[in-house]
Order: sequence, then structure tokens, then C-alpha cells
Amino acid sequence: MVARWIWCRGESSFLKHGTNDDIIYLFNLFRSDCSENSDEFILASILNACANSALIRQCRCIHSLVFRTEHSRRFCVASALVDAYAKCGDIAAAESAFTAVSSETDDDILYNTMLTAYANHGLIEEALSLYQEMANLQLAPTPATFAAVISACSHLRLVEQGKLLFSSMLFEQGMNPTRANYDRSSGTERSPSGSKRRY
Repeated sequence: MVARWIWCRGESSFLKHGTNDDIIYLFNLFRSDCSENSDEFILASILNACANSALIRQCRCIHSLVFRTEHSRRFCVASALVDAYAKCGDIAAAESAFTAVSSETDDDILYNTMLTAYANHGLIEEALSLYQEMANLQLAPTPATFAAVISACSHLRLVEQGKLLFSSMLFEQGMNPTRANYDRSSGTERSPSGSKRRY
């Protein structure tokens, strides 16, 4: 329990400051010096570090550990796996991790993570199909998910699909759109200087 407490304190500090390499180093120390097994929260945290630094090799190693410790069907771990693989550029592995768990349960966080991954990779047809599946399962997309999908529609010049999603966000989900939603639905995005640019 002491080792896990030290890990949690260190992991929280490193994540806060974005020092992902230190998280991975701490995790390796935890595994070599501690007889305790990694729990789902530790595994999700290390996967988040892999995602933040796009460390595909480490992500695959952690995935192997997740499988061996039978945590692959824990929602927080499965969502972290999907996110990590997607941010590392391996959308096929992300989809595989999603399918392995989504076939057994309807978890809105997991679905939102996969939907955002599709959108960020420009796979708008897959994103729209998953969005429809979520609607059929009565799972609610998050505002961030809407922003990602609407942005993908805008980049791909799919104006009508983007407008439909924007309307769905307003009238079906009852969400208040953010400035990012408005910008992306109109095909604009703010530059770092604050000015708008059109796609």
C-alpha cells in the first residue's frame, strides 16, 4: 500500500507538470521494487503518459501488461488504451482495443474516446457511423466530442454533415455550444494570435 501511495503522489505531480518520461521511469521502478500488482488506475495513468508523448513502443508494452493482468475490460484502462493508440497514430490498434470491450458493454466514455479518435484522424464516415450507433444506444456525446467531429467535417468540406451535428448538439442533446463549436461549424478556427482563419 505504501508503494502504491508513493506512486499515486508521484504520478499526480508528474502528470500535472507534463513530465511524462518521469512517469514512465517511476512506473518501471514501481514494477521492479514492489511486489504489488499494477491496478487499473496505475495502468490508465501510464497509458495517458504514453499518449501525451506519442510513445507507441511503450504503449504496446503496457498493453501486453494490461492483457496479462486481466485489466483490458476495465473502462478506464480500455479508454486510455484507445486514446493512447490513437494519439500514437495507430488507429487500427485503437479500434481493436475499443471493439474488444464495446462488444460487452455500453460505456459512454469509451465510445466518446473512440469517436474523438476517428474524428482526429479524419475518418469522418467511421465517426458518423459510431455517432449513430451511440444514438441508438442512447449514449450522449460530450461537447469535446462534438467539437472534434464537427472540426473533421469542416476540414473535409462536409458542410451539411457538420450542420446536422451542430443541430443535434443543440436540439437533441440540449447542449450549449462553445466558441470552438461555432468556429468549427462555420469552417473557421482561431490561430494562436487569436485571429480567425478559414479552412
